[in-house]
Amino acid sequence: MDYPGDGMIEEGSEIRNRIQQMFSTHVQVTEFYATVSSDPAWMPLLNALFGLRPMRDADLFESMVRIIIGQQLNVQFAAALVERLIDMGESFVAWGDGLLPVFPSPEQIARLTYAQLRERSFSQRKAEYVIDFARIVADGKIDLETLRGMPDEQVHEQLISFRGIGRWTVECFLLFGLGRQDIMPATDIGVQNALQKLYGMEYRPKDEEVRNMAEAWKPFRSLATYYLWQSLIGLL
Repeated sequence: MDYPGDGMIEEGSEIRNRIQQMFSTHVQVTEFYATVSSDPAWMPLLNALFGLRPMRDADLFESMVRIIIGQQLNVQFAAALVERLIDMGESFVAWGDGLLPVFPSPEQIARLTYAQLRERSFSQRKAEYVIDFARIVADGKIDLETLRGMPDEQVHEQLISFRGIGRWTVECFLLFGLGRQDIMPATDIGVQNALQKLYGMEYRPKDEEVRNMAEAWKPFRSLATYYLWQSLIGLL
């Protein structure tokens, strides 16, 4: 009888951990429901999205680049730009009888020019942000994996100094990249629009009001954010 070596066991464990991260299997949605269910405005949303857990990116570099691309863009156009970037990487993995494209590495993106991204409808500034960040990672100026063990405030301090990364970007990275459970990107227009819709407000709440409202959803503000975003895609 053959037994798997330690390397195979470690690889299997890593794959399992990545899958659990991507599908947020550890997230306690029932506790979130108990926290917000006392507010009647939330009930239609909870009923429509019952059991939903956030989908996260498996790789921290990919997560940050996707978020940078998505800055101040609608979801559809941002997704199109991501697909064009993936096509430029020309990296694939075997799947069944075919090949699936995979997200390019920092080194692959670092070798691109701003002009190449401009040719694919990236703005000049967006092209600079994406390529410059890839070069920072490829050059070893930051190890994204070390951020996993840092508190939110320290992650913010580590990232905010890089060009193209502001508060919203860090907050979304904490949510989708690192999977932190209590993040509320209060400046996000989508969150503000969703709250206006949820509560039937005559105006769109600004960031300070959003933060005040979100105090009631601690320590599950990340789930609240995700559900608010999902409410904008026509499920209610």
